[in-house]
Amino acid sequence: MAKVGYFNKEGDAIPLSQWRELQADRSYSVLKEYDNGSVNVTLRWHGRVPDPTNSWRESWPMFVLNVSNYDSAGVARPDPVADNKTFYEQDDALRYYTNFIAKWTESRMEKNEMTGEMELIEEGNILVPEAPPDPNRPATEVDDDIGAW
Repeated sequence: MAKVGYFNKEGDAIPLSQWRELQADRSYSVLKEYDNGSVNVTLRWHGRVPDPTNSWRESWPMFVLNVSNYDSAGVARPDPVADNKTFYEQDDALRYYTNFIAKWTESRMEKNEMTGEMELIEEGNILVPEAPPDPNRPATEVDDDIGAW
């Protein structure tokens, strides 16, 4: 019988008891989450490897992407193509998640003017609370026709 191995995000072996604790901790186990009422996408750390001594480390399911589409009754149905896609590297998993969200939702990629890097601008994610009001925003608008100092 093959032995199951348990590993943290960095790929270090951990005992089953610690793996269970980390799985229960959403701040550790859930990397990204998106839901717009049409699709639900969750990227999680998995870290449970069946028979790690007899498999290539690069094939270990360290991270898993779960994708469900909502039917007309609002019931989430696993996507037959994208659900349960696994990754060994966290960077690869995050890159796939980002590209998936940009391609299949109203979200988009934009160039960050500060860093010059492309970044995901999430739109319609009901799992993210709305941004609080900006305390530095002026209380009144200034008409551009009125002269400025």
